[in-house]
Amino acid sequence: MPTPRSVSNIKSNLLRPALTSHFEVEIPIPQDAAILSSVLGGQQEKLNLSCSEVSLPGSQLTTLELTSDRTGVTEKHAYRRMFDDRIDLTFYVDA
Repeated sequence: MPTPRSVSNIKSNLLRPALTSHFEVEIPIPQDAAILSSVLGGQQEKLNLSCSEVSLPGSQLTTLELTSDRTGVTEKHAYRRMFDDRIDLTFYVDA
């Protein structure tokens, strides 16, 4: 059964956007990466970086254009979803 909520409660949860674009990126160490974990000494914090900008991969629908199925009608049919293979991150690093 849904919990009744007031409008002020909903507004307080939804209308508080982040005011900065700075966030932390965690690059997990794989469990079977013995060399990597031995170099870092098992310290995950060494791979946590402060990120200031990110461009996440998106997707688009690939279409097929049909022109000869019906007289005078051109149709486009989506047949595949294609994902971008690129992510761009901008990090803050120290000397």
